[in-house]
Amino acid sequence: HDLFYGQARCFFCHQSGNDQGVGKFERYTNDFYFNIGVPRNHEIPNDPEPDLGLFATTSQNNHRGEHKVPTLRNVDKRPYPSFVKAYTHNGWFKSLEQIVHFYNTATVKATCSNEYITAEQAIAENCWPAPEVNENLAGFAVGNLRLSADDEEALVSYLKTLTDTTSVEPPSVYLPYTYDKSRLDHNDEESYEQEAPIYNYRESIRSRYMR
Repeated sequence: HDLFYGQARCFFCHQSGNDQGVGKFERYTNDFYFNIGVPRNHEIPNDPEPDLGLFATTSQNNHRGEHKVPTLRNVDKRPYPSFVKAYTHNGWFKSLEQIVHFYNTATVKATCSNEYITAEQAIAENCWPAPEVNENLAGFAVGNLRLSADDEEALVSYLKTLTDTTSVEPPSVYLPYTYDKSRLDHNDEESYEQEAPIYNYRESIRSRYMR
């Protein structure tokens, strides 16, 4: 917690209030857009062109490479323990450990000579590939945080505590072409006696709202 709201600078972007994570409705995002310098993911099928982020919507050069800050709620939640999650807009990172290490060292390591390298390989070779979009980088919060290995581990452990302990079941899919057959069973010829008179709806409205 202290690292998150201190030296690691996570709260610069992952804070929706000023309550330091104790607020009931904390979403862990400020909903802004930034470019943190994520490398290009060449493993995406058909290897598409670099994702220009917000620029694709606004056409403003100062938005090139910027993507919306995601919430950190359930950042480690997965359908089963061995499920591999993908992080950042293009999924280049495959673990919280990898992305935390990137935030800590992105600007102090050498640039990898192989741009097709994976995050796991880059960490093993002590380098990082060039950013997917090398403009408008958010250097104020990424790159040289001077965190120790123990600090990185502690930060990952804290992020994992933001996971819900229960899951909400999604509602069933609405199928407009289906119906409840039990509601079709009725006798049109059967007569029903009126148990009580139905008063005029205008009188009802007048008595309720025209006092």
